[in-house]
Amino acid sequence: MFGRKLSVGNDLYEKLKQCSESAGYATAEEFALHTLEKEVDRILTGGESPGRADDESAEKIHEGPGYID
Repeated sequence: MFGRKLSVGNDLYEKLKQCSESAGYATAEEFALHTLEKEVDRILTGGESPGRADDESAEKIHEGPGYID
């Protein structure tokens, strides 16, 4: 692969390595590249963050007496 390289800390690299192995990727770099591509595409196309959608659902569940006003 040619081009720019991105540097990550040891802790993050170990997490990437662990995730790549459990997800069946050949390398941590392959997993990181695929994950970054998906996230960039999601942001540029106006997709919603999975965490944000979950937060909004939780707010709706807790609306009503004794919860969120």
